[in-house]
Amino acid sequence: MKTYYKIIFATFLLLGFNACEKEDVQNNDNDEIAGCTDEEASNYDLNANEDDGSCEYEGCADETACNYDSTAEIVNNKSCIYPNECNSCVGDLSCYGCTNPDAVNYNPESTVDDGSCIILGCTDEEATNYNPLATNDDGSCEYSVSTILNGNWNITLLNYDTDVDLSFLEDLIDIPFPLGTQQVTGQAQNAGFLNFNSLSMTYTNEIDFDTEPFTILTFETPSIPFNSTSSGSWELENNDTDIILTDQNTGNQDYYEIINIDDNSLFLNGTVVVSPPIPGFEDTEISVEIDVQMQLEKIN
Repeated sequence: MKTYYKIIFATFLLLGFNACEKEDVQNNDNDEIAGCTDEEASNYDLNANEDDGSCEYEGCADETACNYDSTAEIVNNKSCIYPNECNSCVGDLSCYGCTNPDAVNYNPESTVDDGSCIILGCTDEEATNYNPLATNDDGSCEYSVSTILNGNWNITLLNYDTDVDLSFLEDLIDIPFPLGTQQVTGQAQNAGFLNFNSLSMTYTNEIDFDTEPFTILTFETPSIPFNSTSSGSWELENNDTDIILTDQNTGNQDYYEIINIDDNSLFLNGTVVVSPPIPGFEDTEISVEIDVQMQLEKIN
């Protein structure tokens, strides 16, 4: 019987303890924690359940910024956002454009150059009127004669005319009267080349053709091969209308007048000095001046 009463007494004690514990938990849950409850505030307190008006806010304090905040309590100018170059806070770019008055698309209302300027002119650095500011070539480039001459030229057509002094034959064959001179004229195609270097002002040249047959006295003479090669320096004279070639080995000079020239064709009149072999008299060296008219085409 005593045991029975002990069990009842213990049960009441446990029930009373649990009731007290639950009351303590409920009291703890109802405790007020004061602080800043605004998540936007810089001092937001996650544990606070009662806003005590202590919230503080940071922001841009620069009045020139687009997001200037006059109510900011904590200065954070790193957050400032400033107007663009057009003084716009909303992305307006109307002030951008071409600010160069020489450009065809110049915009007098633009204050910020956007690199869109189009300037017409000559863009070739080798031209005499090269414009380093030009962005678009307008075909106005002008070139010096030396620049146009620079390169390789093929002699496509050559007209020749010369008087050959035949007096050297008077001692080789017994002729009791003077032989005088013999005119040799004709035309040849693909008669050699001329190469000009306008940087070093040097040249290489070959004139190579066979004459048309002609008559000396009563003898029909076959064609005579003319071949003249030279290299050396060259220069322009008379307002760039005359070319003078000076052979570096012999010092002989060939003179040419420029009749017409463009990027791909050249017409010259001139005089060249050659020493052609005369058939049957190969051991005899003679010097002949030949008047030539040449048509040339540029090959590179």
